[in-house]
Amino acid sequence: MLDVPVGVIVTCWGGTPVEAWMDRETMSGFKEFDLSFLDNPDQIDRPQYKPCGLYNGMIAPLVPYTVKGFLWYQGESNIHTGNAHLYSQYMQQLVSLWRNEWGNQQMPFYYVQIAPFVYEGDDKTSVPLIVEQQLAAMDKIPYSGMASTTDIGSGPCIHPSQKIPVGERLALLALSKTYGKKGLICESPRFESVRFEDGKAIVRFKTEGTLGPDYSGRIKGFEIAGADKIFVPARAEYIVGQPEIAVSSTIVENPVAVRYAFRNVPDQTTLYNTGGLPAFPFRTDDWNDAQ
Repeated sequence: MLDVPVGVIVTCWGGTPVEAWMDRETMSGFKEFDLSFLDNPDQIDRPQYKPCGLYNGMIAPLVPYTVKGFLWYQGESNIHTGNAHLYSQYMQQLVSLWRNEWGNQQMPFYYVQIAPFVYEGDDKTSVPLIVEQQLAAMDKIPYSGMASTTDIGSGPCIHPSQKIPVGERLALLALSKTYGKKGLICESPRFESVRFEDGKAIVRFKTEGTLGPDYSGRIKGFEIAGADKIFVPARAEYIVGQPEIAVSSTIVENPVAVRYAFRNVPDQTTLYNTGGLPAFPFRTDDWNDAQ
């Protein structure tokens, strides 16, 4: 679409935490890290987990190259490091560091939603909790965007086979937000607000295009709960003419919370926009103890 060659420098190491890709000065700003052990490499049993190590070896040497922007696909290892709740802050600092190294704080930074994977159990929530942090990072980082993978994970395999949709969705972000191509839908539907009325939850989305386009039948992937914090599968239907979904259940008379795709491996999710982009997982509650 650009009619010019596009080069991609790939620098990656699987199974790494975000802190491995930042420099020591940046990491020293986080009080939860004791970096004194960096002076004794014998204490590091997994080099890819060494804070700052991959930045020094695999990012810093690339700084002389002229680049247009960054694509980032990472997050899995931070599920297990005990600091997932800080992930958006780490991402914000990482992006600022990289942009500063290249001398331009407006360089685009597009990244990929962590894909569904079983981890500690299909019905657990470590994946969507990281996705929450990734969405929060989008609000903190200007000139950024995230490609959704809600629909293309593979529960038993941490490396989903559907790579082409990931590349296409990243390309849509770049073409629309960086190169200014018109008529493209590049952003997935994202939860905006909820109101409860007449035993239903009315969920409103921020989306390009409209929700749908198939307005018949029920949407799969929603759960609803009352004050008891017990979530059950919900009936979800489009409200035609609005970017809204009506969610309800005969089991929950007075709903107070709604979730969508908020599991490590959701059974089935069918909410898209007219660009064919899947909605991001979300919850309206803050019940970390609810399953």
